[in-house]
Amino acid sequence: DFFPDGRSPARLTVVDSDGGTAETFLAVVGRVAGSVARWCAAHGHDFTIIGRRTSAFPHERKFFDAWCGGTNHTFVPKGGETLSYEIAHDAALVVCIDSTVGYEMLDRGKRVAFVSARGKHIGPTVGADADLRVFRFGYPDVVAPTGPMWTSLDDDDEIRRVVEWALDCDDETWRRATAAIAPRVMTFDPGNARLRAALVERGAVL
Repeated sequence: DFFPDGRSPARLTVVDSDGGTAETFLAVVGRVAGSVARWCAAHGHDFTIIGRRTSAFPHERKFFDAWCGGTNHTFVPKGGETLSYEIAHDAALVVCIDSTVGYEMLDRGKRVAFVSARGKHIGPTVGADADLRVFRFGYPDVVAPTGPMWTSLDDDDEIRRVVEWALDCDDETWRRATAAIAPRVMTFDPGNARLRAALVERGAVL
């Protein structure tokens, strides 16, 4: 197991027969967190990591502490159904790899930078020529490997590019860049009005 007392199998099969170890799968998260942590430290920004596990699993905090290399960061373990959303909503910028919270924040109009780089490290061919598109931002509808606020690479230069663009562009530039993309990756439908209407149309009593 990658984590002590963890539950990850030695090998994760993620796309048909293409697989990778748990270490490879999670190292992308570590590299992105470390790069963002260093960028935040250099530019005077606070950096908060939203954990996926509760405080009963201490290894996640240790994992991020190791990758973030002594930078000043805050780790918040999972707690309740809304805590992740509250933290993300209050942030000036959300950075994620493939988190649904990131996609939801994008569709709600929040500034989000996506570093969707797992496909460069998992599969029979890895590195610059690897192309497991299922890991790209907005798959299957967004086909470009890079864009103004997303990238399929996890090197420091690309992470810095998408973070700085997403954080620094003016509101009109952000609106133009995301207006056509956000609805393609997730539709914001307050109250699930469209789903409810479809169910009622099919005879459901709500």
